[in-house]
Amino acid sequence: MKVREVLPEPVVPSPCVSVCRMVTETALCEGCFRTIPEIAGWRHMSDVEKCAVWGLIDRRSSGTRTQAEAEVKAKENEKDKTST
Repeated sequence: MKVREVLPEPVVPSPCVSVCRMVTETALCEGCFRTIPEIAGWRHMSDVEKCAVWGLIDRRSSGTRTQAEAEVKAKENEKDKTST
């Protein structure tokens, strides 16, 4: 029996395009427009969570770097507020 026969295909494909370089200013991968936590957590995410990340990627990749930077900074501010 082959592995493909046992393991189902992922429903939501990975956005990875094998261009793995983090952009310091945005904290996003240059290739897939994901953050490190999104990349690291991908295999543990539900399909709903993966679709949400794809939505973020769509906005990040079609927008300007400024929009991406603002989104990352807002996320960091949210994180800071919840940790205090």
